[in-house]
Amino acid sequence: MSNKVVFPFAGVTVLALAALGYYYLPGASAKAGYEYPPTPVAVASVTVKPAYLDIVSTGELEAAQQVTLTAEAEGRITKLLMESGSTVQADQPLVQLNDASEQAERQRLQAQLTQARQHYQRTRTLHRQGVATAEQLEQAQAALDMSTGELRLVESQIAKKQIKAPFPGVLGVRQVHTGQYLHTGDSIVSLVNNDTVYVNFQIDEKSAAHLRVGQPLTVQSDAHPEQHFDATITAIDPLTNRSRNVSIQAQLNNVDDTPRAGSSATIQVRIPQAGNSYWVPETAINYASYGNTLFTVQTTESGSTLAKRTSVDVGRRDQGLAEILQGLQPDDHVVVSGQIKLQDQAPIHVKEHNSLALASNEG
Repeated sequence: MSNKVVFPFAGVTVLALAALGYYYLPGASAKAGYEYPPTPVAVASVTVKPAYLDIVSTGELEAAQQVTLTAEAEGRITKLLMESGSTVQADQPLVQLNDASEQAERQRLQAQLTQARQHYQRTRTLHRQGVATAEQLEQAQAALDMSTGELRLVESQIAKKQIKAPFPGVLGVRQVHTGQYLHTGDSIVSLVNNDTVYVNFQIDEKSAAHLRVGQPLTVQSDAHPEQHFDATITAIDPLTNRSRNVSIQAQLNNVDDTPRAGSSATIQVRIPQAGNSYWVPETAINYASYGNTLFTVQTTESGSTLAKRTSVDVGRRDQGLAEILQGLQPDDHVVVSGQIKLQDQAPIHVKEHNSLALASNEG
């Protein structure tokens, strides 16, 4: 008798569970007349730009005039006529070596030259009168020439005892002191004129085929990444090295002395290409290992606005924009915010303003 009571209740329970399961099946709410409201999103149009090819390389800045001054002659430093970091002019004396012995030798040779010149003049007069022979005149001429040469030699040695700036510029940190004995070739101080700066870099031989002398480029110094400097290619090495690279040199006018010689730099050369390129804000792209996607705005015949998931190939990135190589048309609009919970073909409501961008600006 208990069995007759249990079975009716079990049947009722099964029917109730089946009804609940049908109600919560996918699409059951739609059949019941319920629809999710459109998701508010912000959109942006595709930016069309002329196509170009960017060639990027790294290099080093070099001043048009830069040198490390060294001693040409040996001697003890008697005077330091410079200060580290000072600005100097061309031919300005910087270091004086002891030249007392050379000065004394020059005084002796000057007297010897004066005597040789007088002897030559007398011999020439006598030769004209027929008193002196031609051989005597030649000997007097030779003595005069030898005295002149010996004096010039000593004067050149004296000049080497005074180190001068070969061009105007700024001195580095001096490496010598008063009283120090310098040997030939010892480093004294660096001198740099930063008015004109070159950037030297290398690119592969394939990319080098797109370059020419006079072509503009952009230089970004690692010491000043916030600044970009315009430069012009001045030389292209006609020889490809063993690494299959070509050496390039470009010149930039360093008006404010900002980029320093010796600094590393990033070089970008933009080569125009045929056709156009398509760019969208980077926030529109969902990057994933299985492929990059974004949502485009699609309007149905009934007037509804839907989000369509689109696979795209992403190229370069530049100032918050990403280049789309494949997957978009120039008249497309893409979702740039509010797409986190979007599904393919989901209804959307396009907002007039990008609330995410506004919130970011306010912060």
